[in-house]
Order: sequence, then C-alpha cells, then structure tokens
Amino acid sequence: MKTTIITLLTLFALTACGGGSSSSTPRAVQTNDQQTQQETETETDQTTDQLTGTIDSEQVLASNITGIDYPLHIYTPVGYEQNESQLLTFYVTDAQWNFNTFVNLIEDAGVAAILIGIEQGPNNRRETDFLFPGLNDYHRVLVEELLPFAEDNYNIDTDNRVLYGASYGGFMSGHVMLMDDIENPIFKTIISVDASFWVDRPLTTTMLNERYATSDTLDIELILTSASIAGNELAVETFYQELTALNFQGLTVHRLSHTVTHNDSPIPAFTDTLPILFPEIVDTE
Repeated sequence: MKTTIITLLTLFALTACGGGSSSSTPRAVQTNDQQTQQETETETDQTTDQLTGTIDSEQVLASNITGIDYPLHIYTPVGYEQNESQLLTFYVTDAQWNFNTFVNLIEDAGVAAILIGIEQGPNNRRETDFLFPGLNDYHRVLVEELLPFAEDNYNIDTDNRVLYGASYGGFMSGHVMLMDDIENPIFKTIISVDASFWVDRPLTTTMLNERYATSDTLDIELILTSASIAGNELAVETFYQELTALNFQGLTVHRLSHTVTHNDSPIPAFTDTLPILFPEIVDTE
C-alpha cells in the first residue's frame, strides 16, 4: 500500500454542501426545466461563459431502483466530437453544487476529461441515498443505471472511472470503495472529500474488516481529503488510520488536509486532485 500525506494551507471563499427495485433499464429523459431541485447554494457556483467544451444539462436519470429522477449535467471537452479516444471520466455526485466550477478547473488545467454530474434529486434526498440503508440502492443506481446510460452514449475509458463525493457524498464514495467488485473494481479512483465518517462508525469498522477478510487486495487509488476548520478532520483521520492499518495490497491513498471549513472543502480538494490524476499538470491556477 502506498500513502501520501499533504496538509495544504489554502483558503477558498466558495461554498458547497453539509424504495423499490427493478431490473429494467432506466430511461434518460430530456427536460427544459433545469431550475427545479436546484438549491440556493448553486448561486455560488461559477459561470461557464468562456467554456471551450460543452455542457449538456437536458438529461434526467429516471431511476427504476429508487423511483427518483436525478438531473444530470454532462461535460465533454473541446474537440470531443472529432476525437474517438476514450477519456477518463469523473462521476460527480451532488452536481447541484460546484459542477460548473469543476468544469472550469478542468479547462483551466488543459486536460481532456468527461464529467458526468448527478444531482441529488429532491431536496435532501442525499440524506437517504448517501447513507445506509439507502446507500445500498444508490450504489445500484450508479452501477446498474448511471454507468450504462453514460457509457452507451459517451466515449468513456472504463478503466479510468473516478467517483467523487463530498460530506455525506464522501461517506458514500468511501463505502462504495468497500462495496465494489473485488477482482475488477468499477471505480478505479475514489475521491472522498471531508466525509462524514462519524456516521455509523461501528458499521464502517465492520465493513473495513469484512472487506479485508474477503480479500487483502484493494486495487484502488483513494484521494481522501478533510477540512481542518470545523470540518470532519478527526472522523476522516480515524477512517484513514483504520484503513491503512489493514495494509491492503494494491491500494494507494493520497491523504490531503486543507485549512478550510467543511463547506469550502470541495474546491481545493478537486483542484489538488487534478495533478494526481494528470501528472502532466504542474499548476492549475
């Protein structure tokens, strides 16, 4: 197992957060009302007036598993239509917040990637989908519904899928890592930003130990970040210590700590993720 630990003294002023099943194929429907389900926090997201790539925000994933409609935002880089190369793809949860900002960071860095943003759906739905027991169904939404839709329609490198989540979403992404296919993980990179690992601490410990007992190989790159100002630093560090103590083979952990508040953590976390995934980047600013 490889680990890197970095504490970054960076201050940002942008803000972000804090049923039945069926095997039938979900439908992706178009909508012209993308203002529905947008939280007031999206007012802090950046504009994308100067984009060279394209954002499609006219898709909705209508889940047959949860019965929820999840608005989607899909970014493709400049030249995508003329280039048949398969691209590293970020699956970004909580896309009602910061999606445009992440797109701008990608473009500023000059790298080619696809971003598939999935909103939470109805207000506060994330509190169901990102935590147990709802996370069991949401994991199926990602794997059985979102990925097939995205990968049937876009040139996605299936060996380079990245799952991003922050706060409750970071709890979600961290646990998806433990729930993923053991021999061939679907998400090769997990980004967990200031995750709420204080939620159901004993269950997390049990899942870590059970995953290790099943196999001591975890072929994943984990980018694990925390916010040191009134954030989840202690809970994230506890998770980090428990995870690394198991000494999984194949696991690479990048442990980042930012001197920001919980709500301000997504932007510096995403910024510092890019040079990890794209080593050719020297400075994204």
